[in-house]
Amino acid sequence: MSKYGSSSVAIYIENLPGTSTGSVNISQYVDELGGLKITSIMEPSHSFGDSWEEQTPVGMSRGEPFDIGGLYDNTASSDGGPHGVFKDIDNGTTDDGRGMVVNFGGGAFWHSDVRVASYEVLGANGKLTRWRANLIPTGTVSWTTSTS
Repeated sequence: MSKYGSSSVAIYIENLPGTSTGSVNISQYVDELGGLKITSIMEPSHSFGDSWEEQTPVGMSRGEPFDIGGLYDNTASSDGGPHGVFKDIDNGTTDDGRGMVVNFGGGAFWHSDVRVASYEVLGANGKLTRWRANLIPTGTVSWTTSTS
């Protein structure tokens, strides 16, 4: 069984409209990535007389929100740096989700459109400046064995 570490992770996100087309590799700016989780939505289905709670899937799933972050780079542009990619949060009804693909190595690719819920730049005395974004998957989330 193969093992993969952080050097095997590659993170691609669709660039903003009006910048370079296609996806950009933001891996070099990221050193933390929250869990990429797919959840089945359940509804309680136990009845009178049951001594244990039961759950039944309702036929829908969702991708759970996650944080992504790393060291801030003030020279980064909208063509790939985190400030350019994430500073314009999705706060309008016509904002479009951005395609995102994460490769964990060995043919394990996570795919989803994401919405940027928040973006922040963090400064702390005696520490390097960092950035963090909260992303919310929207629509289909899937695991595949290829980039597409």
